[in-house]
Amino acid sequence: MDTQLGIVPMLVALAIYVFFSYCLVTLAKKLGDTSAWWGWVPVLQVLMMIRLAGLSYWWFLALLVPVVNVVVAIWIWIRIAQKRSKPGWIGALMIIPGLDLFVLGYLAFSN
Repeated sequence: MDTQLGIVPMLVALAIYVFFSYCLVTLAKKLGDTSAWWGWVPVLQVLMMIRLAGLSYWWFLALLVPVVNVVVAIWIWIRIAQKRSKPGWIGALMIIPGLDLFVLGYLAFSN
């Protein structure tokens, strides 16, 4: 019985990972990124988001600093939203847990 209870959260986490990765790959292709496959590799995902935002890879170091990383993550998603011709506040919504999956889907699949 205990093993069955552990499978459900693992499957939910896997489904979220696959959705997030697929959205990132789609987003990268729409923004003309040639290395869209990075969206499937965990650490490369972060580097790809920085590149999609048009920022230097040095911003990755800022993501390692507590509190600063929250501000930098918001800035990255604001820039990505603007590159998709969406308002920056849409990207800022990525900081809200639960809503972030809907926002990412909107950025990836809208025209």
